[in-house]
Formats: sequence, structure tokens, C-alpha cells
Amino acid sequence: MFAYTDGTYTSNFNTVNGISGTANLGPNGTLVMDVPLADVGNPPTGTSLATPFADTHASLTVLGGGLYYTSAADRAPDQGFGASWITGQVCP
Repeated sequence: MFAYTDGTYTSNFNTVNGISGTANLGPNGTLVMDVPLADVGNPPTGTSLATPFADTHASLTVLGGGLYYTSAADRAPDQGFGASWITGQVCP
């Protein structure tokens, strides 16, 4: 099961909201998440969102309670950041 959240990062990740997303598993699989502009400061269309990255965390839960690993299990990209994104564009 996958759960998706968005937020901001300063010295720690600050979760803003649960968001919708899909996982396509297997070789060359993808994770697609819909991040509302309100969750990233309401930038106007055409604004560049710089230095994006994604972390994957694991959790073991039973009936909504359990253990959440605060250390990332994986990060994309492995080093640095992804390409900047212009708001209002649709993924290719």
C-alpha cells in the first residue's frame, strides 16, 4: 500500500497534506503524485519550482498505528536535485 504526502523541506521535512497518487510497479515503474499549488505556496502559473526531490519512507502499521521510519529508504535523484518544474505544465 502506498500513501502520498507533500510538504516543504528546511532542515526537516514538514508534511502539508495527504495527496493523491498512483504507483505503476515493475521495471521502469513510476510514482505519480498530484501536488496542489496551495501546498507549495500558491505560485502563479509559469513559476519555476526549483530543486525538487522525492524521499521514500517505510512504515509498519496495524489499524492506523505503528512504526514509521524517519530515515529515508530511498531518495530521487540519488544526489542533488531533479529538474526545475514550471507550474501549469502537464507531464509528458
